[in-house]
Amino acid sequence: MLWTIYYGRCRKKLEEAARYWVNGGVVDERVVSLEAFGATPEQIAAAKAEVVEDHFEVWEVNWEIVMMFVRLSTQWTVSMSGLTGLNYSSLEYLCKLYGVKDERVLFEGIQIMEMSALSCMNKKK
Repeated sequence: MLWTIYYGRCRKKLEEAARYWVNGGVVDERVVSLEAFGATPEQIAAAKAEVVEDHFEVWEVNWEIVMMFVRLSTQWTVSMSGLTGLNYSSLEYLCKLYGVKDERVLFEGIQIMEMSALSCMNKKK
């Protein structure tokens, strides 16, 4: 995957995903969790079939970035003026823990989402 992809259509989807997260959206990890814990194909199919009324489509190419952004949701740095950005000190550990293959692309994608989320949160003030 090349960095230039994110300055095209994928960048826009990452920005939309960040705005969705800021506005209270939920990222559904049920299928991934079921697969990780060895659920039967029938259980996985049933989880996929369930309709979630409030959802946001995440492209497969962006999935790893969006999920890591959600995992970093407890790592926001706060100042007197409010949220200033993510504290990236735990990102290296998370990349190792989740077996991230291209840390640079992940980092740059998270930065796109971070800037979009900050912009959205600052508008709410």
